[in-house]
Amino acid sequence: IVPITDARHALGARGETSGVHGTLRGTGDGLRLEHALARTPPRVGERALTTGEDGVFPAGMPLGRVTRLRRDGAFVTADVEPLARPELHGSVLIGVSDSRSRGAAP
Repeated sequence: IVPITDARHALGARGETSGVHGTLRGTGDGLRLEHALARTPPRVGERALTTGEDGVFPAGMPLGRVTRLRRDGAFVTADVEPLARPELHGSVLIGVSDSRSRGAAP
């Protein structure tokens, strides 16, 4: 299990209202949305959601809220505050589904 804020963590994300796509990366203590096109930038306060394009996380899961934008030519980088605070929780529940056993007789 890797916390969403871990610097080794990255996944596809999109702005909830702007629809802009980018890569959401952990920074160690927060999140950063990278490679978002500046022509349709996310807005401060907008939520970042999973895209579902990675096949790991379903589309539309809320990840964080944009707190600051920085323009760099054709792209925008956004600081994102995580909605979840994993450091406040002492345990994690993981649900596993084994698709091979679906419909099988007991």
